[in-house]
Amino acid sequence: MNAELLQGGLDRLVLSLDGVRIAYDFEAIKLEPTVRGQFVRDVLDAELEEAERERILVTGLRALDGRTDLEVS
Repeated sequence: MNAELLQGGLDRLVLSLDGVRIAYDFEAIKLEPTVRGQFVRDVLDAELEEAERERILVTGLRALDGRTDLEVS
């Protein structure tokens, strides 16, 4: 595991059969006065099914973090 990732304020990990991924705290992020915060607020306010909302949030936050692993299962 990347030690820099752990030092950057990692709160928790989610372990699944597909591997380990970082769990985003959407409620905390939506309070940020940032593009990330506005993105999360907009998606949470949209009329979407829960599974679709989660995929959009995770994909968008990964992109905003500069990650290239954008596919969400």
